[in-house]
Amino acid sequence: MASDQCISLKKHLTNYTRDMDPVILIFMAVQDFFVAVRRLSAEPRVRLIDLTEWDPPLDPSDLSGLTAARWVAECLSGFEMRSS
Repeated sequence: MASDQCISLKKHLTNYTRDMDPVILIFMAVQDFFVAVRRLSAEPRVRLIDLTEWDPPLDPSDLSGLTAARWVAECLSGFEMRSS
């Protein structure tokens, strides 16, 4: 299952980045990504966070929707961690 998702992701990124110049892709572990989101959201200097390029109809597996929901939860958690 995981290898199928990796192949699907690779195909998606290849199609998405074909017309972009230059392209820099950075991959990180999912858990590291969510930890980073929470830490950045906890930073008092962060005033605005924006989720862009999210289109649920393009993802029949709902993985992007689940990731976006977790991202929002991590952002809110980070905001709550800020000291008063």
